[in-house]
Amino acid sequence: MDYNATTPLEPAVMEAVTEAMREAWGNPSSSYVAGKKAKDIINTAREAVAKMVGGRPQDIIFTSGGTE
Repeated sequence: MDYNATTPLEPAVMEAVTEAMREAWGNPSSSYVAGKKAKDIINTAREAVAKMVGGRPQDIIFTSGGTE
């Protein structure tokens, strides 16, 4: 009942994350295929988040954790 630190994943989210880990494990800053796939997934996610919050994709910044 406390979603302060963790929450259960929505099945669609779990599927998307699993697919990304399986198919797009590369460094998104690289030029090889796995990296390009990773960059495409990140850009698609950035666009989706921007649309949800009424912002611009270039203003969405992903960090690696809560302390950044």
